[in-house]
Amino acid sequence: MEQGDATRTPQFWMIWLMGRQKSGISMLSLQRMLEIKTYKTVWTMGHKIRQAMAERDSYYKLAGLIEMDDTCFGAPKPGKRGRGAA
Repeated sequence: MEQGDATRTPQFWMIWLMGRQKSGISMLSLQRMLEIKTYKTVWTMGHKIRQAMAERDSYYKLAGLIEMDDTCFGAPKPGKRGRGAA
C-alpha cells in the first residue's frame, strides 16, 4: 500500500456518506463515524467536498418545461388548468 492510500480512505467514505444521505449529514456525525480526531479536519474535508459538488452541479442547467410530482414549472400555457390540461 502506498503512503497516500491510508489517508484517502476517510475521504472516500465521507464522499459516499455525504452523497448517500438525502437530507444531508452533519460534520460532527461524520467525525464520530469515521473516528477522525479533530472537528476542524472533518469540516475542511466536508467543505471541499461540498464545493466540488456545487461546481459540478453548475455545469447542468435545467431549461424548458420541468415537471416534478405533478407540478409544472416554466411559462404558463393558455387553456385548461390542472391535471386534465394535457
